[in-house]
Amino acid sequence: MVVLQQWLTLAIAQWLVLWPMVLLGVCLSTAALMLTPRPWWEKMLPQNPWGQLLSGLTLGLLLPLGTGGAPPLVRRLFWQTGSTAGAIAFWLTTVSLNPFVLWALWQQLLGRGGLVFFYGSLSLTIVVFISGIFTFERQRRSFPLGEAATFIYPAIARPSSYRLPSTQPEAPSTISKLTILPTIRRFRSLAAAQNFVQELLEWSAWLLIACGVMAGGQLLFPLEALLDKGILGLLGAGFLYAIQPATTAAIADLSLGNYSSGVALGLLLTGTFLNGISLIFLINVVRWRAYSYLVLLLGLSVLALDLWLNFYVF
Repeated sequence: MVVLQQWLTLAIAQWLVLWPMVLLGVCLSTAALMLTPRPWWEKMLPQNPWGQLLSGLTLGLLLPLGTGGAPPLVRRLFWQTGSTAGAIAFWLTTVSLNPFVLWALWQQLLGRGGLVFFYGSLSLTIVVFISGIFTFERQRRSFPLGEAATFIYPAIARPSSYRLPSTQPEAPSTISKLTILPTIRRFRSLAAAQNFVQELLEWSAWLLIACGVMAGGQLLFPLEALLDKGILGLLGAGFLYAIQPATTAAIADLSLGNYSSGVALGLLLTGTFLNGISLIFLINVVRWRAYSYLVLLLGLSVLALDLWLNFYVF
């Protein structure tokens, strides 16, 4: 009973910490649905996939959504932009290189600016490497918009659509996160409100699941025990305890007293790209095959850099 109470308290505490960012992400997702349809993105984005990658990276730097707020907007970007590389670049950048993340690391690791710079360089390498792989992605799926039209979207994106009450003939019966929206202002407001509420409930539930998993893992595997288990313990610490950038930086700062700078950098990279909250959210963003590829790419990239840091640099 005591363990159950501890688990519930820990899960709810983490949920309350991350929920405001989920709220912000859902707000931006709804705004993107209503204000930036596919034709707008087709005009604004470069035709070159590498240019789209750079655009996604820049957007990730400008929107500091982090682990909690990024997934709703990432899923929206897959549909609205049609660019796989751009959406993935945005996701990886906003969780690793946005100004709040870098500032939290700088504040926590005072006097270790070189370590923060090293982290930023390695994170940028991972972002460009993984996003670059998806610049070659050409598979598409179709979404029916009506009797005479279909919409093409990236094959890795998980589809989702929400119903709209069709109280008037002018209001379409379905919102597909694409370009078909009510023309009457009142119905556009209704569409935005309904999408916002449904997405907020959806992502809040996913956040609760993720926090429950993290809380259970933290009770089963204390941080001190994980940090003594070598590379696997390092991966476990990053997966279970990297709830926020400040927390990740604090754990890295703690590890600097007992381990090398390479271990601290490896923990920062693991907590950024392989933390449990982000990976559980990703299930609701991409299809299972793409999910497996992304997790494998992230895991191998972080593991390779961690081994290189510890055996050849520090």
